[in-house]
Order: sequence, then C-alpha cells, then structure tokens
Amino acid sequence: LLRNGDLAIGNDSLIRDAETKIPISEETMSKLKTATIGGASAAVGGIAAVLAAPAVLSAAGFGAGGIVGGSVAAAWMASSGTVAAGSTFAILQSIGAAGLGMAATGGLALGGAAVGAGIFAAYKWCKRT
Repeated sequence: LLRNGDLAIGNDSLIRDAETKIPISEETMSKLKTATIGGASAAVGGIAAVLAAPAVLSAAGFGAGGIVGGSVAAAWMASSGTVAAGSTFAILQSIGAAGLGMAATGGLALGGAAVGAGIFAAYKWCKRT
C-alpha cells in the first residue's frame, strides 16, 4: 500500500495497539516495518519468478511437444545449427518439455527473491536521495 508516498503495511491500528502494550521506539518500529516490507518483496519476487518461468518459456516457443514453429526458439535453433547437449538452448528446451525440476525451481525462487529484495533496496535508496 502507498500512503503519502511511503510504503505502509497491514493495519496501522494493530501496530498502534502493539506499541501501547510493548514500548517500541520510533526508530525500532521503522526498522521493523522496513524489514517486513523487504522480506515481503523478496517473497513476491521468488514466487513471481517460479510462476512466470513456464509462461515465458512457452511464449518463447519452448513447448511440451518441442520447439514451436515460427517462434523465437525456432529462429534461435535455425540460426545456431546443431544444438550441443548441455547448452543453454538444450536446457531451455528440456525445461519447456518436462517442466522445472526441484533444483531449478529452488534456484529460480532464490534468484527472484534476490531481484525482489534488490528492487526494494533500490526504492529505499532512491527515497533517501
């Protein structure tokens, strides 16, 4: 949520209630909100990466039945000639046909989380200057 140009989380009345029961300084509360939003940004980035990957590969032409004719993947394959085992193209083709394995899903989630956290950090940095 955006409130007065600042990121806001949850229900402010819950935060105020917590402040009355547990005395927390304004600086500590600010750090807590920042950490919560940063963690949420990383989680959203990780989830989005895992959910978007199959759609992006399919749109590029790496389908369950192989390379889709007239697609970006087909043009790439036509321009590269023989596809070497283990190459980027071969890996994308395998993922398009069989889906993401457990290791690839974890790696993609971590990469997406890093991007989400990086975007949040950049937002915070830009807001300071």
